Amino acid sequence: MRGPFLNPYYQLPLPRLTQGDVFADIPSTYLSKDKITFLRRRQSKHGPVADLYVLGNTGYAPKKSFDPEGDELITSVQLASAILLTHACELDNRSKANVSLALIRPLRTVPEPNKEAIRFGRHLSFLYLPQNDAPPFEESYVDFSRITSLRRAALPLGRRILSASEQLLQALYVGLARYYTRFDINPSEMDGLVAQAIFEASKPEEEAIDS
Repeated sequence: MRGPFLNPYYQLPLPRLTQGDVFADIPSTYLSKDKITFLRRRQSKHGPVADLYVLGNTGYAPKKSFDPEGDELITSVQLASAILLTHACELDNRSKANVSLALIRPLRTVPEPNKEAIRFGRHLSFLYLPQNDAPPFEESYVDFSRITSLRRAALPLGRRILSASEQLLQALYVGLARYYTRFDINPSEMDGLVAQAIFEASKPEEEAIDS
């Protein structure tokens, strides 16, 4: 009987954050309708409360106009695996910048006739991710249409389970280019970018910051 298997698409988490890192249980947010509901927190004599209002609704609106720094958006959230899209250089040089993560969906939820299209890259919105034994990660796919932005400080580092190998990084670069441009790039053209990304991600944190 074979032991735990690390798929060639993955590495165990590298010394620092980098493109292609896979996380578990990341909130993926999205708007499901055009009426946007906001929440405004306030303190009452009974303790903290909040007012809800729909932007543009004349039936009820707070006395003060919309506060982009204080009012909070109420939206749909899905807790799921996600893959980091932000480049390591951005992470190193802009510590307060947001990071972008794309939703990862389990392939088991896809109807059987459509699974092969995802596995063989025939659906440009999706990127196939094979399963991994240890750490456990089920056969899945990246949904490029569902990207969430998080402050780096809000990214739960303890939920990072895998980093990308050169093979996955190359597939990720090609997949992103195909999704946004509908242009097929020869994977070999990405070799230099992939090699540099892996090299940078393998540096210790303090060395990466100084570079």
